[in-house]
Amino acid sequence: MREEIIAWTMVWEGCFSLAKSSKNQKGTGTPYYRPSLQITNTNKELLDRFQQVVGCGKIDLRVKEDRKMNCKAKYAWRVNTQKDIKNICESILPFLPAKKEQAELLLEYCILRLNTKLKGVKLIFGETTRTKREEEIYKRIKELNKRGVR
Repeated sequence: MREEIIAWTMVWEGCFSLAKSSKNQKGTGTPYYRPSLQITNTNKELLDRFQQVVGCGKIDLRVKEDRKMNCKAKYAWRVNTQKDIKNICESILPFLPAKKEQAELLLEYCILRLNTKLKGVKLIFGETTRTKREEEIYKRIKELNKRGVR
């Protein structure tokens, strides 16, 4: 039942994403990807409860400078660690009625990265390698998450 609740909440309110940074964390060199699961909502209590059910993630207040004065505050529950994303995706995949491909791709990406880290594959300056498959995963998730008519 717990996995079904998480799965349906991710379908209705959530996002499986893989963002690409133009530079590495030090501000130079090879771009890197940031996997995440996210739910945005104006009801913080709902997100607090969801966080308890899932058992991980953090909740942040989302602030936009151009926010109109009559808008409610918006909060985001996020999971950014590859290990937690992997565990969540594995547990909810059988229960996802939609967004299944995004979850499968994000799971594959996390497994690839975790296996690379375990093998200790490194380049000069401590950057980990990126594979062609990881770029394909990024592009496909971006396409699947695109808003509007496809």
